[in-house]
Amino acid sequence: MVAGAGYPDSAQAGGPPGRRAGKDPAIETLRGVAIVLVVIGHVIGIDADRGMQAALDSPWRIFYLALVDVRLPLFTMISGYIYALRPLTSPDGLAGLLKTKSRRLLLPLLTVGTLLFVTQRAVPGTNYKPHLDEYYRIFIYPYEHLWFLQSIFVIFVLVGLLDAFGLLNTACRALVALAVSLAMFEVIPVPQYADIFSASGVLRLLPFFLLGYMLNRYWPRGVSCARLAAMVASPSASICYTRSELRPPGFC
Repeated sequence: MVAGAGYPDSAQAGGPPGRRAGKDPAIETLRGVAIVLVVIGHVIGIDADRGMQAALDSPWRIFYLALVDVRLPLFTMISGYIYALRPLTSPDGLAGLLKTKSRRLLLPLLTVGTLLFVTQRAVPGTNYKPHLDEYYRIFIYPYEHLWFLQSIFVIFVLVGLLDAFGLLNTACRALVALAVSLAMFEVIPVPQYADIFSASGVLRLLPFFLLGYMLNRYWPRGVSCARLAAMVASPSASICYTRSELRPPGFC
């Protein structure tokens, strides 16, 4: 997950460097915080039957719920910010983007997903034991926390396509893309049987990726890192993220 959302390399990037060509210590710190929060969330578990099996009135459950609207939005925004350092500028870079993100996201989905599936079936006392005939579904539908790999892969491809054809190369166009992504989340329901490659997660997280992208490319120069944290609490992002009834299985 971390590698797939990392700094762009020459194989995927086709545009000029963004605001900072090297690694930004402030962004790296925020990303570290996001990773720690995500890991803690997995340890606690999404409900009383997973992870630590913390009860609803447990301080651990309260802590989990208090940060549910921070963990993955923050991580996704940072991914968009980092991608914007060297965005695509032509369709020629799409092949490199697909190759890089397939290696960093789809390969872990295949390997880690298989290991997790086998472990859940083989180890006694696990919280969930999938049926053997469900194996193929982990690569098509959301599966545990690995749904994020599917969603962020699709987001990278979508934003790469928009960039390649110049649909994000001005602040106005980027704002239109953000507005469209918010509208899509509001008006497109994704039932569980149609949640192929975690489409519900794509709709939910795409606005955050675009917010991070815009923060890098179009926010006034010289602003502090606190701006990134402030974006997490923006009204549009909060509205998009807090419709809990549409969260994908295992959303954390």
